[in-house]
Amino acid sequence: MSITMQQKRGSASRWTSTNPILLAGEIGVETDTNKIKIGDGTTTWNNLGYTKVDPQTISYTHTQNASLSVWTITHNLSFKPNVVITDYNGNILEGDIAYISNNQITVTLSSPYIGYAYLS
Repeated sequence: MSITMQQKRGSASRWTSTNPILLAGEIGVETDTNKIKIGDGTTTWNNLGYTKVDPQTISYTHTQNASLSVWTITHNLSFKPNVVITDYNGNILEGDIAYISNNQITVTLSSPYIGYAYLS
């Protein structure tokens, strides 16, 4: 079974104009700035501070150019990430994910594919 996690997102101007209150631990992403805020359940968007997390350190995109049914991915994120697998055309694929370490996974698909793995 494939699991996809999606955060609330919108442009910086949309967040500012709607000024919502995010639930405690809920993540909001500004799609035009790539800045992130995490809610506390009481503070409005405009009064929350941005996280000091660099999105480049919490995500990784793997390109699988060889058509294989088992992909070995070294990502160097130092944690066990969420994984979304797509074929070359962007269709989501289902497969088995094995966490070899905090920096490596294997993806086993039903047949050989080329495509992408999005880790976060």
